Amino acid sequence: MVFSQGIALNQYILHVQADQLKKMCEFQRWAFGAKQLFIIAQCNNKEKKTNQVFYMFFCNL
Repeated sequence: MVFSQGIALNQYILHVQADQLKKMCEFQRWAFGAKQLFIIAQCNNKEKKTNQVFYMFFCNL
């Protein structure tokens, strides 16, 4: 599997552990049978508590 960060929808940096992203990709492939797909990762920004950070990751399965 190859993980490449896609489009950042804002200026904040989201750190995602490789094993977590791998599990997400494996689940998506199992659930949908997709060879290529986009995963939206969401996290809360600690500096600005009301903001949520969205990143798009492309999984090449």
